[in-house]
Amino acid sequence: MSSATWSALQGVGCLVWLPLVIVVALAAGDTRWRELGVNSASLSLVAWGIALGALASSVAMWLWSIASRRLPVALCGMLIVSETVFAVLYGAVYAERAPTGAEAAATLLLAFGVVLGVRAFAKPGEAIVA
Repeated sequence: MSSATWSALQGVGCLVWLPLVIVVALAAGDTRWRELGVNSASLSLVAWGIALGALASSVAMWLWSIASRRLPVALCGMLIVSETVFAVLYGAVYAERAPTGAEAAATLLLAFGVVLGVRAFAKPGEAIVA
């Protein structure tokens, strides 16, 4: 199965579960969506968010599928660190603050560990871009 086909199947699977997630969130009393209000600007924002999320998710799944086929499992597993690093950064942006010292230190240690891991997989004499 090609990477594109697999990515498309993952996207369809997520889309199938989305209505259930929305129903469960509403049943649990999640009312944050009401803060937007219902007007053309908020609907436009939601539409752009969904479109951008779908596009970004599709591209990310496609690239992950390609990487997971071309890289050794141990090296591919290190790519998941990017999710943690970006979660810390996005969380800080959302909270309108800089990352705390602990968050910055942990992020740097994770990145340093990946650099060491990539170096361990490099062949002698091979240039490493890191």
